[in-house]
Amino acid sequence: MKNNFTRRSSTIGRHLMHIGFKVKYCHNIFQYKRIEHVCRNIFLQTAKDIDIDIQELGFDENHVHMIVDIGIRSMPEVAKYLKGTPTIYLILIIQRIHCFYCFSI
Repeated sequence: MKNNFTRRSSTIGRHLMHIGFKVKYCHNIFQYKRIEHVCRNIFLQTAKDIDIDIQELGFDENHVHMIVDIGIRSMPEVAKYLKGTPTIYLILIIQRIHCFYCFSI
């Protein structure tokens, strides 16, 4: 856990949040450990890219929970990055899997 505050040119702060994201239509995609592993890596990489700290990350069958130190960023900004990036990667992965099966028949 970070003990120091996020510092910028004229601001200082720390904001610890519990965030939960639910899969659309409650599909149980996280029952597949491979998808869970991919999403975990994407979340951690995205957090590193936007300079936030994911302290805990847990998956259930159709949702994910995380405790995040977002520093001085806004909650909507962090949610946009954490929801958008994994979605794009998963769509690309699913399209690739679908194309593979379509052409292998």
